[in-house]
Amino acid sequence: MASRSSIQATTMNPSTSSSSLSPTIVALADPPLRTMDGPAMDYFLIELVNTLRTSSAVAIARNKKIEQEMIDSGLLQPPPAVPPVVPAKRDSFASTSSKTDGKSDEEEEGLRLRLEAIGVHVGSNIAER
Repeated sequence: MASRSSIQATTMNPSTSSSSLSPTIVALADPPLRTMDGPAMDYFLIELVNTLRTSSAVAIARNKKIEQEMIDSGLLQPPPAVPPVVPAKRDSFASTSSKTDGKSDEEEEGLRLRLEAIGVHVGSNIAER
């Protein structure tokens, strides 16, 4: 049998020192970093928020449709009617950008949950490295 040169043969040889590892083993032990251009990352993050906002609105509409179908078929009880809340008189210096309907609050909550999940995933990967 002809002898073959392999990674095991070169790394398992007791006569070699630990500093003479093959380049393949070194590359596997310390993979190269993946980098991305800063402006490209900013663009993706801006579009990510818009995409997640739209995704959240679609998911809420789908859930409401399914819930209404279940109410119509008698599987769920309809939610109790809640009287509308009359907002208190506002000061002229108060912000006028507050939300007035529950739909946008639900969408913002869905967006917040999706962004938080992405942050947890990215943070755990950074901590793992």
